Amino acid sequence: IRTCLGQGSFGKVYVAYDRITMKKFAVKEISIRFPSYKEDLENEIRILSRLNHKNSTSNEKTKTFQ
Repeated sequence: IRTCLGQGSFGKVYVAYDRITMKKFAVKEISIRFPSYKEDLENEIRILSRLNHKNSTSNEKTKTFQ
């Protein structure tokens, strides 16, 4: 992970590089401060995974950590 690209109400987005493929990608770190955020976050993930635009990244993987 290299630098922070920005942040919003749910967390921060970082630019990262895959050491094997040398592909650049974005990592979104999401902080769940309140249990009520969970549904909003799941909706955001669903919407972003369907997004297909030249100025946006595709959703390759989604991982959650407790």
